[in-house]
Amino acid sequence: MSQDSAQERTEQPTEKRLKKARKDGQIARSKELNTVVLLMLSLAGLLWFAELLMTFFIRLMRQTMQLDHSLLTNGKLMQTSMGNALLDMLANLAPLLTVSFVAMWVVGSMPGGFIFSRELLAFKGGNLNPIKGLGRMFGSNSLVELLKSIVKVTLLGACLYGFLTQLWTRLLGLQHQALPAAIQDGLGLVFLALMITVTLLLLVAAIDVPFQQHKIMSKIKMTRQEVKEERKSSDGSPEIKNRIRQIQYQMANRRIEERVPKADVIVTNPTHFAVAIRYSEGKAKAPYVVAKGADDMALRIREVAKKHNKEVLEIPPLARAIYHSTRVDQEVPAGLYTAVAYVLTYVMQLKAYRAGRGHLPAPIPELDIPANLIKH
Repeated sequence: MSQDSAQERTEQPTEKRLKKARKDGQIARSKELNTVVLLMLSLAGLLWFAELLMTFFIRLMRQTMQLDHSLLTNGKLMQTSMGNALLDMLANLAPLLTVSFVAMWVVGSMPGGFIFSRELLAFKGGNLNPIKGLGRMFGSNSLVELLKSIVKVTLLGACLYGFLTQLWTRLLGLQHQALPAAIQDGLGLVFLALMITVTLLLLVAAIDVPFQQHKIMSKIKMTRQEVKEERKSSDGSPEIKNRIRQIQYQMANRRIEERVPKADVIVTNPTHFAVAIRYSEGKAKAPYVVAKGADDMALRIREVAKKHNKEVLEIPPLARAIYHSTRVDQEVPAGLYTAVAYVLTYVMQLKAYRAGRGHLPAPIPELDIPANLIKH
């Protein structure tokens, strides 16, 4: 016994499983709902075009009851007459046929309606297996469908029997009525019979739709192992994820190697965050971030800065504020202009002092960082 079959299917299907089930044609199908909707729309069309149909049938019956002897002896004339009658019939039935086609389209767009699936059309050798065929024939689904059909036929038969019993005298009386009245009453009886049929099928569909939904959902439920495997497949294997992280780290490291040497100063947290700032008067209106990183990336920024003799200043509030508020290649917020200006001025004075062109600058005072930019 396989592992899947040994486990109970207790987990609800995932979105991926639902999509696959639809692709494979495993969707809730209620033939009863489709049938009743088709009948209701056809019934509405019959009611809407009742007067037109009644007029057509009266004319048709009158024409068929009038015998023209010339038609019996002239084949060409008979052919023309039959062609005209056929065109007349199509013209009068066209509205009702249009309603029927629209009804079929509506039914096809309903859940369980038309669906195109290559998997359903593909040849499957297993379908030719007589053992599996017998299993499907005498399986639980077939027995349920058989029981449902028996109940449906029994209900319809009982109701139509009662209908005919009550109206049998009226049906026989149609032959004694004038033609227009007989056709009108006959169409009324047909409409009533269809109404009874639709009502019964609505009751059957009200039971069948939830049953079909429950059946298909039970069929495509998943075991816990299947859910784990799908999640693993969606997220990717640990080896692939590690490889992706490694590539991302290499790319970030390459960017740091290229950008940090262009910075004017590195501001750190001191260990958690590091941001490399540059001010280029011709390129930007304000200082901007050329690189930033947290934890391992922050350490790498400090290492590259030390390698290229870049000034590294530990100013935790400013480092956090810039890291959280500014993207790479983005200018620092206006609220940090003053603080960053102090830092850049200090670095310029320090470089001048080391080159023997000035005095040792005073330490950077406590900087004013806007409250909305402070991150802890």
